[in-house]
Amino acid sequence: MADRAVSGPTSRAVEARVHGLWDRFEHVRTVLPARSKLYPPRARSRQISRRPVIDRLRATDPDAIIVTAPAGYGKSTMLAELARVDGRPTAWLTVDELDNDPAVLLTGIAMALDAVEPVDWDRFAALVRGQLSIASPALRGFGWMLAERTMPFLLVVDDVHELTSTHAMDVLEALVEAIPDGSAIALGGRDGSRLHRGSLRRRRTIAEVGLADLAFSTSEVAELSSSLGVEVEQYELEALMNATEGWPIAVYLSLQTRDERASKIEPAVIGGNARPMAEYFSDVLLAALDRESAEFLMACSTFERVSGKMCDDVLERTGSAALLEDLERRNFLVISLDDRREWYRLHHLWAEFLATEYGRRSPGTAEKVAGRASRWYEEHGEPNAAVMAAARSGDLDRVERLVVAYFPAFGTSGRLASIDRWIGLFDHDDAMKRPLLMVVAGSAKWIAGDGASAAQWLALVDAAVTANRPEAGPGWSPPVARALLRANIGVLPAAEMAEDARYVHEHLEPGADWRPIGCVLHGTAAFMLGDDVTAERMFRESAFGAAARPLVKAYALALLAVVSIERGDWDAAIEAADEGRLTGRDLDAVPAMCLVNAVISAVAARRGDTDGALERGQLARRQLASFDGISPWFNLQTRIALARSMVMTGQQAEAQTLLQEVDAILEHVPDAVAVRDQVAELRRSSSTRQSSASHGPSSLTTAELRVLQHLPTHLSIAEIAERLFVSRNTVKSQTISIYRKLGTSSRSGAVDIARDAQLMD
Repeated sequence: MADRAVSGPTSRAVEARVHGLWDRFEHVRTVLPARSKLYPPRARSRQISRRPVIDRLRATDPDAIIVTAPAGYGKSTMLAELARVDGRPTAWLTVDELDNDPAVLLTGIAMALDAVEPVDWDRFAALVRGQLSIASPALRGFGWMLAERTMPFLLVVDDVHELTSTHAMDVLEALVEAIPDGSAIALGGRDGSRLHRGSLRRRRTIAEVGLADLAFSTSEVAELSSSLGVEVEQYELEALMNATEGWPIAVYLSLQTRDERASKIEPAVIGGNARPMAEYFSDVLLAALDRESAEFLMACSTFERVSGKMCDDVLERTGSAALLEDLERRNFLVISLDDRREWYRLHHLWAEFLATEYGRRSPGTAEKVAGRASRWYEEHGEPNAAVMAAARSGDLDRVERLVVAYFPAFGTSGRLASIDRWIGLFDHDDAMKRPLLMVVAGSAKWIAGDGASAAQWLALVDAAVTANRPEAGPGWSPPVARALLRANIGVLPAAEMAEDARYVHEHLEPGADWRPIGCVLHGTAAFMLGDDVTAERMFRESAFGAAARPLVKAYALALLAVVSIERGDWDAAIEAADEGRLTGRDLDAVPAMCLVNAVISAVAARRGDTDGALERGQLARRQLASFDGISPWFNLQTRIALARSMVMTGQQAEAQTLLQEVDAILEHVPDAVAVRDQVAELRRSSSTRQSSASHGPSSLTTAELRVLQHLPTHLSIAEIAERLFVSRNTVKSQTISIYRKLGTSSRSGAVDIARDAQLMD
């Protein structure tokens, strides 16, 4: 590392780039990061240099730096100083809870890197909207993009303790592994235990910085005391070090208070309301504020970040922007998040103290303010903030209303991590009282391909809503929601599915959010029973009504193509499938897209595009395994479309495997007469073509393909089983079967053969 200061991209450059991409990606604004997340903290006067730690890091020239310590140890400050002296352009991202959505996290990282060296946004857009997990081609594709960058850089990802989801951690680990030679990544947070450091060390040179490295030394405490103008004797320094164990924030507050209380600080229990902190905040900071400013800051403690406009609207006042800037300038622990002084946050210990004080002085007021903030966020198009503020207000009825209202847009565009986070705001007992919320949870799990969880939610909904299709007025009511979830997920005869779907269709008026998926289910049930006229009418209504719901519209168009294929009208089928492909182009990797991908594969085979058919078909097969044990309609039509594609491309063994799986599913749907006709016709077509071997890549079952996708990872058999919600013995048996069919005895051998056969990227 060269010893010269090289600044990262300027805030103006970042601002301009974010603004441009905001316009460009108008339809996916939910994944764009807040501008303030792309700036490192500004250097301040009286800041103690952490040069000894930085020099040690630079001496080892690591690929990855992991900085972990409790709050108040100066992690961000140290990383910002490292960025200033590193010598390479710096890309900075401060993560928050929203980044548990892997698409949001990856977009933020791409935005940070773009200001250093332009990102291929067309290529990136095709990746970020897909399913991002450790086994997904999309995540590996981003790793390849990262590895191809030509300009060395330092990427800093701060506050990684906010990342609690498995898929977000998968993204982070994939990034570390993909950092190109000459570049480095630095991760800062309160807890790095969830990072798989053992697997990273096989490929990376990692340097770790922890609590002991960041704790102040005696000389640094002396330097800080001098900068603060506080005279400290040697014995006082030693007493202070013993009491605080070098915790920078405790040292700072102890020096600020400068009395005997410093020797009584207990760092292990210090928080915003711990006695030394609370006394300091109350006696030194709060006492120095006028009443208006104190009340203003207490109200601001209700929010994670604030702006002048937001405070004016929510707190029903004026002049908030000027007051925030004044409080920041006067060092009242108000931290500016951008150079424009638009957004701010309070130091978390200060905010913790103020929130408690607010509750003591004005009981119930904080909840009312959070409720107004929720409405402000809703009006300003910030769904997540609206939901989280409603939760802080304690109004779970409003939280439920918002989640139910936002789900059709979020769910059908693949934004599932947000839905999971919102559902997690309810404890088990409260969620069990809310059938509409449970239907959202089950539907989200279905889209994500978590069949086991989807089935569990359906069972809970069945228990909560005992009336079976009662007479009711129009609208989205618990009985209607239950009927829709049963029709979609339940293992039902076709006639019973048709009754549930018809009930949904009759009780939801045109234009209702859930009516398009109700039409898909109604049409599919009619098709299985042999009524392709009703099926076509329902699918066309769904496609028309789901213009803003890409996943549902893609289903409807794919099923229209299926109807046309059965009639022998391939021109109409190709037209519908092509439109479905365009509609769902940003969602290809979402598990629930497997039906659409299967139909696209069949159409590609009809056109003679064997490579395209096989590529799309293998994607669909990998996704399909996620739906084992639920949704017979979905499993049947996906497998039939895939079998048709395999027959046309000469993959007879794979076609026969799929048709055998169809036979097993039909045992649960004995009245699906049209499906039996589809299977019979396919078997006749298959018998006229040359058979292929019963072993080899084409003979893998759908469940085996699901396990296969995890073999290139570091996950053990037990960990794969946990990810797939099956037993360890099931994964072990399927792995052995994979090895036998592929003629190998190792994971690496199976992976190599599978990649050659295009079963994985």
